[in-house]
Amino acid sequence: MKSVLMTTGMQDLRLIKASQTDYQWIGELSRVNMMDYYRHYGLIWNEARYSTLLNSLDVSVICSHQQTAGFVSQQINTQASFCLINDLQLYSQWQQKGIGTWVLEHVEEQAQQQGLKSLRICAFRDNPAKGLYLRHGFRQVNESADILRLEKTLR
Repeated sequence: MKSVLMTTGMQDLRLIKASQTDYQWIGELSRVNMMDYYRHYGLIWNEARYSTLLNSLDVSVICSHQQTAGFVSQQINTQASFCLINDLQLYSQWQQKGIGTWVLEHVEEQAQQQGLKSLRICAFRDNPAKGLYLRHGFRQVNESADILRLEKTLR
C-alpha cells in the first residue's frame, strides 16, 4: 500500500508502508491492546508466531498529524477474491476519533479497485470495535466461543 493522505478539518491522516524496524512496536501495540481478551479467553500470546505472521502481511503505519496512531495489516486472497484485515490497532489516545472508520473506508476502496468481492475481519466477541465493523456494513458470518467472523460484500 502506498502512502495515502487524507486531510479534512481536524484530520490529517496517512498510511505509510511499514518497515521491518516498525515491527517491534507494532507487535507490542497489538499485544497490549489484545492482552485483556487473551486473558479472558485463556489464550497465550505467541510473539514469535505473531512476528512470522507480520512478515506475510501488507502492513501500514497509520499517522495522524505526523504522529504514529497505530497500524493496519491485511492480506489479499485473489483466488477467493477477498481482503482479510488481520489487524487494525490504534493507540488508546487515537481511538474514537474516526481514524478506524477512515482506515476501513480506505481499505474498502483499495479492495474495490482491485476487483475484490469482499472484506473480512475477525474480532473477539466482546471487543467494542465490532460495533464499528457492523456500522461499516460488515455482517457476522460465523462465530466461535471467542471470535466473531465478519464480512462485507463489495459492489
